[in-house]
Amino acid sequence: MPFCFFDWETRSLSDLPVTGTLRYVLDPSTQPLLLSWAIDDGPVHLWCPNLGGELVPEVLAYVVGRMAAAGKPPAEIAEHLAKPDGYVVAHNAGFDRAVWQQIATPDYGFPELPLERVLDNQSQAQASNLPGSLDFAGRALNLGTKTLGGKAIMKRFADAARPLPGSPADLEGWEDGPGRWPRQETIKRAIEMWALYLDYSVQDTELMRDVWKCTRPLDSTEWVEYWVSEKINDRGMLADLDVCAGAATYHIAEAEHTVERVKEITDGQIAGPSFTAQINDWVY
Repeated sequence: MPFCFFDWETRSLSDLPVTGTLRYVLDPSTQPLLLSWAIDDGPVHLWCPNLGGELVPEVLAYVVGRMAAAGKPPAEIAEHLAKPDGYVVAHNAGFDRAVWQQIATPDYGFPELPLERVLDNQSQAQASNLPGSLDFAGRALNLGTKTLGGKAIMKRFADAARPLPGSPADLEGWEDGPGRWPRQETIKRAIEMWALYLDYSVQDTELMRDVWKCTRPLDSTEWVEYWVSEKINDRGMLADLDVCAGAATYHIAEAEHTVERVKEITDGQIAGPSFTAQINDWVY
């Protein structure tokens, strides 16, 4: 069956680790800035939204020149999903699927992406006893490491509170800064930042594809279980908040009681159940 490996890069005022995926993608400030994708063993391609009003002409020309598609959804992806067995693969696919379904389809015209077409590289890697991090999974398989400075540049582009590199506001800030950079130097710097950003995204998708090929393919039953889990994540679960609060309070009280009992039983030689060296000495 054909696979489309893909990875979204986004930009937002929201902080993903703090808000979680759903609140992040529903934040009005969250927008896709870049999509990298590859069909099977084909080359990795790039797509970006229309950035004509956001970048100065020199930087825009460089960025658009690196794109296989800009503004409009890539036809290759629509053709892939039109196939009855056209599956897409992402690492930590829950996030990339949410970006696709909640933003890319309604706002940018990307084709609908059914959950049952989405496969998760992270789940398959972890089923092969690899780390959940794509970078560390690649290292464990001797597939190399990511470009130095790549993570920092991704965070820089993802922060919508800062001007987009190559935007008039960004260039103005550097031209007015210490040393008053000449305009051509600021443009050169912005293009270098974009080059690292785009290269890192391509590298991510290539590494994901390599990890996918090196891990045990999950069977249809396992993917059905994954989709059920994702449906539960999407829907959420009812919880009795009073019971949860009571359980948290009980946990604290129980921990305090356990510490006191350990001290009492050992005449103070063990300060608590987590002091393994003291426990070993006392038992010996």
